[in-house]
Amino acid sequence: MVANPSIAKADGQTEVSVTATIRDDYNNAAPNVQVQFSATPALNILQPMVTTDSSGQATTTVIAPTEVGTYILTAKVGTISRSIILQFTAEVPTITIESRTTQLVRVEKARLLQFQCWQVSQHSRSDS
Repeated sequence: MVANPSIAKADGQTEVSVTATIRDDYNNAAPNVQVQFSATPALNILQPMVTTDSSGQATTTVIAPTEVGTYILTAKVGTISRSIILQFTAEVPTITIESRTTQLVRVEKARLLQFQCWQVSQHSRSDS
């Protein structure tokens, strides 16, 4: 089972797409199978019962809660179930890389390379 995203903001609006892939004993896709989705604590699952497609996939949407926390989402077929963890946070962490930082790294590497060449040259002259 896969959730996209698996970490989302607890804003009562963000949609999380959850896909369960159902396979038979021979690892073949299992089409037309009813999959029941549930969550603990409870979440707003737009389609709690979904039928698998020709690829054996059942997809539903979960609306983020307003309470921060860790939730367990379960997909169940008959007596067999699988679960994943969804995390809802006050803020979703992001990573920002500015081009200036990357350019500074490149400049530092170039300076380091020039410095190493200068040291080699200086060392060769003192041995002569």
